Amino acid sequence: MKTGYLAIAFAVLLAIALWCWHPVCVPMEPEVGRLFESMTPEQRNESQWGIRTFQRRDGQWCQCKPWLAREMFF
Repeated sequence: MKTGYLAIAFAVLLAIALWCWHPVCVPMEPEVGRLFESMTPEQRNESQWGIRTFQRRDGQWCQCKPWLAREMFF
């Protein structure tokens, strides 16, 4: 009986942790994005919590951070 509750509690905590970790990407201003074109891949491959910070999505540069970092202003 206790094992079932423990498994449910673990699953809920894991789901919360994964939700807090999912990336949220915000498009950057075009003039800032143009600066990234001149940088080497090594310079723009910075990551935070295992997520590449600067990503190119739909032809535009975005700054990506985990949801929790965005909420806590990291």
